[in-house]
Amino acid sequence: RRWLASGYLSMTQAIAAMEDGTDFALNRRLSLEELAMALRVVNIHDPSEHRAVLASVCSDADGRVSLEEVMAAVAAVSPDLMLEDLRHRLLVKFKGNLTKAFDEIDTDNSGVLEREEFVRKAHISLGFTKAEATKAFRLLDADCDNEITRMELTTGLAIAEPELLLEDLRLKIRGCFRSLIDALNRRYSDPLTGLIDNPSKMPLEKFLDPLMQVDLKESEIRIIYGLIAANKDSELTVVEFVEGLQHFAPACALEDIRARCIQAAGHVSDVLVDMDKTKEMSLHQFAEALLAADLVDEEEVSWLRQRKKLRKEECASKERTIGGPKPGFVNIQEVFDLIDVLNAGSVTLGRFMAALQSCGAGSRVRLTSKERDAQVAKAMRDHLWPKHKGLNEFKTQVRLGLSYE
Repeated sequence: RRWLASGYLSMTQAIAAMEDGTDFALNRRLSLEELAMALRVVNIHDPSEHRAVLASVCSDADGRVSLEEVMAAVAAVSPDLMLEDLRHRLLVKFKGNLTKAFDEIDTDNSGVLEREEFVRKAHISLGFTKAEATKAFRLLDADCDNEITRMELTTGLAIAEPELLLEDLRLKIRGCFRSLIDALNRRYSDPLTGLIDNPSKMPLEKFLDPLMQVDLKESEIRIIYGLIAANKDSELTVVEFVEGLQHFAPACALEDIRARCIQAAGHVSDVLVDMDKTKEMSLHQFAEALLAADLVDEEEVSWLRQRKKLRKEECASKERTIGGPKPGFVNIQEVFDLIDVLNAGSVTLGRFMAALQSCGAGSRVRLTSKERDAQVAKAMRDHLWPKHKGLNEFKTQVRLGLSYE
């Protein structure tokens, strides 16, 4: 929020300003004093905030962090950094006209953007590397059919908009994500499998009742639904809505792993303690590391291995055979993309831990009227206590007069 209010158009710009303003390399291990120096460059001056940032990001006993890890933590609580950057470049190049942008990228006029043409145009016209363009394509291809429709482009970029009002909503979604999924499960999951796999598209009204049982207002649900559906007349399946939520608040992709960390060790920082947190790992090395730490299941990693094999077959046959992971699976690819903040095709466990500790996803539910009254009464007491204390001291001083010490 501070960075948006300070005029940074993206979180990536703020991190770049920290790097440029201090000459600290992104992978350099920073002490609290060095981190404070970097944060002051981007208008974070309060020492208590410096300590809070270090505490929320650091997972090492030496009390040091890198700007890469700060960037991973920011990625967990922001719009997707890759899509945020893509949105900015498209709006600048095409003067805010995303329809024109889609038509320009769709060189064969097929009505969809295929992987090869998207990567080529993003590389040549927008200045992305081919690896960055491939990652952006993967993030926009919501249904994993190897094509981007006009709606997928519009929705993906709308959800990635950095805006103060939406940041408050992202925070709220992260806080009640598990309760939100539970509410949708109770209403729409298959009674035999327990999974949400209803293929029917539904209007907004079908989502209001279950979602208002958690800590969301009708106006907030309408905003989220409108962003995911791209326009008010569109309808969504439950799966599309949940996937849209995860793109809107990327930290939601970490929630299942975060819950497993807490179940296994009691705190996120207590897992992976004996593993090298600075070693760069590919997607499959990262998946094997999570499997070794019991943070994902063998079946979830097997899907990723199968996906690699199918990708080779697809390239040979030109057939689109690859879909997304099964409902209920941890999407390791999505987690990897989230913490691959340098878009280099590699991550470290340090960045992974920083994102986990900062994501703040949870199971907050809507409080009862009595609980809300008690919460407000406590907040008022906490707010007024310093004033009451000051008044009592002033009364004592008046009573004692000059003898008051």
